[in-house]
Amino acid sequence: MKSIRCNGDKRKPKLLHDLTGMAMKTTTLCTMLVSLTVAPLPVRAHDIYGNLIGKHGESCCHGADCRPAPWRIVRGGVEMFVTGEWVSIDNETIQYRTLDGDTGASNGGHWCGNTNVDPVLPFLTYCAVLPPRSSGLK
Repeated sequence: MKSIRCNGDKRKPKLLHDLTGMAMKTTTLCTMLVSLTVAPLPVRAHDIYGNLIGKHGESCCHGADCRPAPWRIVRGGVEMFVTGEWVSIDNETIQYRTLDGDTGASNGGHWCGNTNVDPVLPFLTYCAVLPPRSSGLK
């Protein structure tokens, strides 16, 4: 396109300036959209619990009730630290396994259950996961 100068004005004609700006904005927008569709979606942290099955074949996880939990062996049993308290864990709920995606923040311990069920039973454990190496410690 031929540049038009009026009275020594060296600026680009308005139409050409507007088209150039629009092309740059369109290119930027397209690049952003492509990067969103090409980049892998991050794995949600709760996805590591999706395949946990309880002793009766039920899902241990109901979308928000599983979490990493530090654990310890006491008096021949297991306790897990859940919402600021050490909770006694029933042996029937314990699974000795590793979870794909475990960050190791709780030394392999994970707790699935319900908190504040009632004053008598404040914690209801659906499943507890401990690393395989801990199965002989009790």
